Amino acid sequence: MISFSNWREIDGIEQSLNDRLNRIDNRITEVSSKMDDLPAPAARPAQRGPDPNKVYRINTAGAPALGPASAAVTIAEFSDFQ
Repeated sequence: MISFSNWREIDGIEQSLNDRLNRIDNRITEVSSKMDDLPAPAARPAQRGPDPNKVYRINTAGAPALGPASAAVTIAEFSDFQ
């Protein structure tokens, strides 16, 4: 008798879980179809500011510097203290 009542309780829990899973599946399908209907995102505007792929020549004559003047690479830092 105990095993039959346990079986019935487990069967009810299983049915409840299946119902919840079906609702979740339906909701995922609904959200997915809404996302498919969204318009394509607008094109990004042209990047403003310096081009990160370009090498810029900066006049550093007379500027404070660390390291040898004959270094292969010079890193210039600009700061605005406002």
